[in-house]
Amino acid sequence: MNDRIYVLLFALTALAVLGLALYVTRVLRNRELLSPTQSAGMVLLAAMLAAGIVDYVLYNFEFFQAQGRYLFAVIIPIALFIIIGWRELVAELHAKLLFVLFYAGMVALDLACLFLFIVPQLRVG
Repeated sequence: MNDRIYVLLFALTALAVLGLALYVTRVLRNRELLSPTQSAGMVLLAAMLAAGIVDYVLYNFEFFQAQGRYLFAVIIPIALFIIIGWRELVAELHAKLLFVLFYAGMVALDLACLFLFIVPQLRVG
């Protein structure tokens, strides 16, 4: 894929991580925002994510295979933490508009990747 797409995805991920850090800071300052069950669930998901990343890194020390499919087991915590990060950055007033724009952008990115990169690679010839 074009490097510009990776830069865009990196920027979106970095913003999500920033939002997640802001959320964690807000929760640590006001522990009443989450119930004990929610807190335990977040800790469990964070531990699951950490274990998955450690497993991925250790596996790559033995057999280097930089493939995202090895992170499939932790896709739920990754997605949840990205959603929490973006949710923290989005004001309540603009949440619906930003969701529509983001969704349309992801559909456009999917179509661009499909027709500019995947389909040409599948052509015989």
